[in-house]
Formats: sequence, C-alpha cells, structure tokens
Amino acid sequence: MSLNLRTLDDIDLQNKKVFLRVDFNIPINNGVVGDCTRIEASLPTIREIRQKGGRIALFSHLGRPNGCVNPKYSLKPLIKVLEEYFPNTPIVFKEGDYIQNPENFWQNTDENTIILAENIRFYEDEEKNDIGFAKKLAQLADIMVNDAFATCHRSHASIVAITQFLPSFAGRLLESELTSLYHFYIQGKQPFMAMIGGAKISSKIEVLKKIIPKIQILGIGGGMANTFLLAQGYFIGKSLAESGQISIAKDILQQCQKLNKKVILPIDVVVAEELSPNTKVTIKNIDELSENDCIFDIGPKTIALLKNALNESKTLLWNGPLGAFETKPFDQGTHQFAQYATLLTKEKKITSITGGGDSVAALASLGLEKDFSYVSTGGGAFLEWIEGRIMPGLEVLFKNNPASCAILF
Repeated sequence: MSLNLRTLDDIDLQNKKVFLRVDFNIPINNGVVGDCTRIEASLPTIREIRQKGGRIALFSHLGRPNGCVNPKYSLKPLIKVLEEYFPNTPIVFKEGDYIQNPENFWQNTDENTIILAENIRFYEDEEKNDIGFAKKLAQLADIMVNDAFATCHRSHASIVAITQFLPSFAGRLLESELTSLYHFYIQGKQPFMAMIGGAKISSKIEVLKKIIPKIQILGIGGGMANTFLLAQGYFIGKSLAESGQISIAKDILQQCQKLNKKVILPIDVVVAEELSPNTKVTIKNIDELSENDCIFDIGPKTIALLKNALNESKTLLWNGPLGAFETKPFDQGTHQFAQYATLLTKEKKITSITGGGDSVAALASLGLEKDFSYVSTGGGAFLEWIEGRIMPGLEVLFKNNPASCAILF
C-alpha cells in the first residue's frame, strides 16, 4: 500500500545536513536512562541516513520544561546511550542557545559525527509553533526528517512550522507506524475485539465512538469501567468514577446495543479500602460492594469472560490497563489478559495491536512487548490516529494533497 508520503526514498542525502526530529522522550531518573525502546525504534532511520552520506543532528523534547532551561529535563544523559549504539562515532552535544549562531552549529564535526541538540522545549517558541523560531531552526540544516510519530499530533515548530523552510520527509519509524497501523487496524480481520481500559472515560470518548462501528466485541476495564457500572445502576462504593460522564457511558452502551455489539464489563472485581501492596483484598461480585470498597482490578470471572472473547476474535486492539497494575496484587487482570493475548498471537490465532504508555509498560513489565503483532510507540498520537484526527505533523509530509492522509482513517 502506498501512503503517498514523502520518505527517505525521495531524497538524495549525500553531504546533506539533516535536521532529524526524533522522540527521545524517555524515562531519565537522576541521570540514569530507563527504557530505550524509542531510541532503538529510530536507529534504522539514523543508520540509513548515515549510510547514504547524510550528516545528522538529532532534535527531541523531554518532559514539559515549559520553555525554560531545566537540568531535570536535559538530554545530556543520552550521550552515553548513543555512544553504545554508535561505537567509534563522535557524539557532540549542543546546549545553550545553539540557534543564535547557526554557522557554528556544525563546527569541528565531520561526516561521521552525530550531533545531539539539547531539549528543544527549552525554547518557549517551540510549543507555540512560532514561524520565526522555525526559520532559525531551518538555518541549521538542509533537510528535515520527522521520525517522531509520537509527536505528530502536536503543532510545534520542530514538527510543523519548520517544514515551511526545509524540504521535509518521513523517517522509517514514522513510515512504519503508519503502514503497520493501516495493515493491522484498518485491514484487521473480523471478528474484531477492542479492549479499552485506563482511569477515565473522558479521555477515551472519541476512541470509543470511532471504534464501535468497526468492532464486534468491546471490553471495558480499569477505572473507566466504574463509570459504566454506575450507568448500569450498580453501587461501586468509594471507587474512582466520573459522575459527569455517566450520560456518555449510557449513550455508548445504547449505541453498542443498537449496533448489536457485545460489551464485556466487570462481573466481579478485586476490592480493598486503599491502594497498597499490603492492604487486605477481597474478590466480590459487582452487586456485592459495600460502602468502603474501592475497585482496583477485575476478578477471575471477568478475566475468564475476556479470555473467551479473545478466543472468538481474529483481531485485538488494546489500549489501557484493566486495573491498578503498577501495584501488586492489582496487576493480575492486566497481566493475565496480556499473557493470554500474546499466547494467541504466537499461535497465530489473533492479530494483536496495542499503543499508549500504560499498555506498553504493562507488556514490558512481563517481557512481552515484542510478542504483540504490533506495538505502537505513539502514545497520545496513537489514540488520535485511532480517533481519526488528521494530525498536523503528518499533513505536512504528504505529497501534493496533504488532506490525502485522511485515507488512513
């Protein structure tokens, strides 16, 4: 399938200085780099540009420094990581106000050097998508390559405005994300199951509305399931819920009923009075909760229902944990669902797709992140893609007619 994207296949990279926008927004605690998945995902793009004679400067954000220099959000710790991936390659770190002297940016570097620029969000004009700032960024390079699918839903200068001043192309990771999402989601085999979890229904309303016509089975877990239980008239004790979203939950349930979609909500839950590893837990049917109960996970009967639903399905879209999985023993619902989904994936009985930080983290905690058919690095961008939004960072990379990216949805 042709995505009509401008990619690395469309440019001569020999002796070109490349502004490579990556997403290295990864955990760094006290200078120690955590999960390197996003760095590894962009390695094919970096290596191909180098092999074709291009010179690379890497630009990324980290956290939310709000336009101020903050050592907590420095990218400097990534130097050692990059040196491990690129031995015998000089990694030059550019900090300070590097855009004010573009003629010095590449000074004392050669074609083998990789430049790592300091956090682009240390400049307040980045998140404003400021044209003047983007023009200064463009003076640093000959070509812009965007390999940061996870940021394509943001109208920021290093993603959108810069494309007004430099020939701009998609990197291999971004290209792969779109191709894979189209293949696994748009062309997914039926019956199609969606498992949507997480804390709040308010953050998943558009996703739910978009996917319901496509799927046959909808599983709902996590804190957002509590709002649906309230909508059905259940008492949920002191459990997390969004009372302002009950009418939305009712509408979604009615839409599913009208379209003859199967909905799986918790029929039993793991409850406690507080979220703590040492707290006393009880498994209760959903109609047995008392005043002090808080729901922190789904129970074994619900897990069995979800496994049966997976057995009926050919494609799975999963986003969001099924309980408070970061705290044992409330990780069992999420972990058992993930393990069974990966088992069926390995047996080629289903195609499985996931994205979003918590879902990927849950898989990673089990060492299963490579066992789904497709794991998106996109985070919020993954959800917006599922919602069908045309993202500004993608629009500017499409050939001829930017709105043609709507074919992906």
